[in-house]
Amino acid sequence: MRRFLQLLAFFIGISSLNAQTIYEIQGQAAASPYADQVVTTQGIVTAVYSGSYFIQDGDSEWTGLYIFDNTQAPALGDSISITGTIVEYFEMTEMKDITAFSVLSSGNTVPEAILITTGEASEAYESVFIKVENATCTNPDLGYGEWEINDGTGAIVVNDLGVAYTPIIDVNYHITGPMDYSFGNYKIEPRTIDDIVQDLSLFITKTPIASNITNTSFDVEWETNAEASAYFEYGLTTDYEIGTAFSTVSSTTHTISVENLDAGNIYYGKAYSINIDNDTTPIHHGAYVTQSESSGEILSYFNEMYIALGKNIVETSVKDTIIAYIEKAQTSLDVAVYDLTNHSPNSDSSNYEIIQAINTAYDNGVNVRFITDDSPTNTALESLNSSINIVRGNATAIMHNKFLIIDSESVTNSWVLTGSTNWTYNNLFMDFNNLVCIQDQSLAKSYELEFNEMWGSNTLIPDLEKGKFGNEKEDNTPHFFNINNSNVELYFSPSDKTTAKIVNVIDQVEDNLSFAMMVFTEDNLGNAIINAKERGVDIFGIIDYVESSGSEFDNLLANNVDVIDFVNANGESWPTASTLHHKFLVADFNQSNPVVVTGTHNWSASAESKNDENTLIIYNAETANAFIGEVLTIEDYIYSDIASNIAKNHISVYPNPNEGNFTIEFDTNKKRTIEILDGTGRLVNKINILSKTQILSIENSGIYFIKVSDENHVFSTQKIIIQ
Repeated sequence: MRRFLQLLAFFIGISSLNAQTIYEIQGQAAASPYADQVVTTQGIVTAVYSGSYFIQDGDSEWTGLYIFDNTQAPALGDSISITGTIVEYFEMTEMKDITAFSVLSSGNTVPEAILITTGEASEAYESVFIKVENATCTNPDLGYGEWEINDGTGAIVVNDLGVAYTPIIDVNYHITGPMDYSFGNYKIEPRTIDDIVQDLSLFITKTPIASNITNTSFDVEWETNAEASAYFEYGLTTDYEIGTAFSTVSSTTHTISVENLDAGNIYYGKAYSINIDNDTTPIHHGAYVTQSESSGEILSYFNEMYIALGKNIVETSVKDTIIAYIEKAQTSLDVAVYDLTNHSPNSDSSNYEIIQAINTAYDNGVNVRFITDDSPTNTALESLNSSINIVRGNATAIMHNKFLIIDSESVTNSWVLTGSTNWTYNNLFMDFNNLVCIQDQSLAKSYELEFNEMWGSNTLIPDLEKGKFGNEKEDNTPHFFNINNSNVELYFSPSDKTTAKIVNVIDQVEDNLSFAMMVFTEDNLGNAIINAKERGVDIFGIIDYVESSGSEFDNLLANNVDVIDFVNANGESWPTASTLHHKFLVADFNQSNPVVVTGTHNWSASAESKNDENTLIIYNAETANAFIGEVLTIEDYIYSDIASNIAKNHISVYPNPNEGNFTIEFDTNKKRTIEILDGTGRLVNKINILSKTQILSIENSGIYFIKVSDENHVFSTQKIIIQ
């Protein structure tokens, strides 16, 4: 009765404010009767995510509402009054374009999650705080960070808006969170890891990893939710034929040492724990590798004039560097390259020269295999020796890799080449790209496992029926390496949940972080960058395709991250001018544990969920210094030729803060475009001016950004506060 009276008083409060209840807004139908109207409502915040949150004003169906709002940051339990426009966004009722917001009280009890079956997911529970129990994971990877559970009444999707999670198939879960809807599916949105509970008495809480890797041994470390003993069965095959290493000491942290191994060998193992009641964790299967006896040389190349530590193998170009490495091959050469087309009108036969180098290697007795994507025309391959087999893969997304494996069976001549560089004229000569070359047999063998999975066999003849691409692949390669006493990690997408690994790197950064990214649309990485900024990390980023749908560019700016839009000095764009084609992060370059993340993985949902990609995480000071040099090169390129234009477009905004009326003033008269964006990055107003001074007004309070550009460049983005 007390709870009923509280809710009744809450509803009376809403009515007294001449507002609509959420029940009225939802309208007990697929579309709200208030669609495209401005309404006021109240509710208690049940979940908070980046740029959005859910509110609820009851404890039954039709009482939840999703709010798209990047200007406010309410807390769980806040009772809020909010005014905005109701829209049907891809068939989900939401409120956006917030014009009024106030916190009525804080610290309220969040409405209790409503228990439903997985098969009961329906429009009535859209945006309502729910929970499901005893639901079995029937598909651990639907792509895009989503997975599926079913309690026997029908499947429902679990999404990663709040937390990325890797479930275990056939294990039961209790899941709590508001219900979302997108792309034809109802989805539960757990807020934190605490909203995902495994229905097991004993389970692994920290995934087994390899550490202390030497030529003859490695440790395997993991953690469990309760005290238990630890077992690790291992072998050269998944029969785990060598034996079992174990510890009977009961603990929640486990370290098993595996010894008397051979250098540069891949071993397969399964880790698990058993408690005194004979409860056993789900078994974790993995691949591990010992340190090789290779040199471990790590070389970084860039296709611009400046190279921080060392030069290309040859002085002319990255193209000739690639050819020089191909010429090193003595027994085997495996190539996985996405694009070999020539886009630029100025293109020459550069990639054909690479193909001729491969043909020469083949003529000299080298075993050659070639994988490419099934979409680009890749006309250069018409010149590849017809006796060399080619696999064209990934029919549902793209085979986006760009790597070579040279002589994987050789200790001294095994090389891996990877990075962002396609074999196109633009990528080889015009675009900003990197090429990383590593002489290490353990790494080469691990890349070869991935190649064989796409190839479908470990022979020169591909098996197209067994070959796997995209989300058909499995997590079956080693991830941790000791390369000449530098820790290196390797992940392939989408099987290895690469985004979470990059987030982990960002979360560990202590002092400084720089990134250069062609595409940056992944929310989890944007949040990680913002969190690093908030804890005091010095951050600088460069993004090219800031106009991509869902770009994190404006969100980063709104959170005071120093990030700039890549522009060419001459105002031109691809394919006649340079693209920032990098996909790298470099952090703590001047600290004790510097790190570089590089490879082919753009920070996007497609890279995470369906493309074939590879990512290296390299803890090495020389590599970090080289990549910091590239950051400086790109920054110099952007600003050197347009510095005078930036000066001419210097912007003054006053007063700031203001009550809605303000003046924008420039140093010179010139044709410019002024865009006013709200805190979510949505366009509020856009005008073209010729004069030095412009008086403007904004009706609603909040944080806004003023972006100044001309027909070629974006010159300035400035924050303004409307009180």
